[in-house]
Amino acid sequence: MKADISEYKKQRRISSVLLQSKCPRCGQGNMFKDSNPYNIYNYDKMNRYCSHCHMDFEPETGFYFGSMYVSYAICVAISVATFILYAMTLGFGRIYIYLIANSALLFLLWPFVFRLSRVLYLWMMDTLFKGEGSKADKV
Repeated sequence: MKADISEYKKQRRISSVLLQSKCPRCGQGNMFKDSNPYNIYNYDKMNRYCSHCHMDFEPETGFYFGSMYVSYAICVAISVATFILYAMTLGFGRIYIYLIANSALLFLLWPFVFRLSRVLYLWMMDTLFKGEGSKADKV
């Protein structure tokens, strides 16, 4: 199984894995049951295992609490980027326009950021621990 995992990692592209919410190990299976993050009733429903490499998407209870920090970092990066864009185009006057626009943008991007943070967190943990501790053989 170890050779298979390293072969999967060679074939994946992290950009496609992150943006399409694919399995961080093989890049083939879907992490979420519905591919549309804006289906508000199913945006957070995850598959338990990868359909291709059988990676466990929930290695332990409460695993995704750490993804809140990733989500926070993504939202801060978006806010800083939009503030720089706002300051360069409109200046520093009427900051309330920026606050309203940034809040609306973050609200609209929330389902996408939610999924992105979970995929990124699982990818970081799988890369950091080299797949050890995951239940890849169970189905």
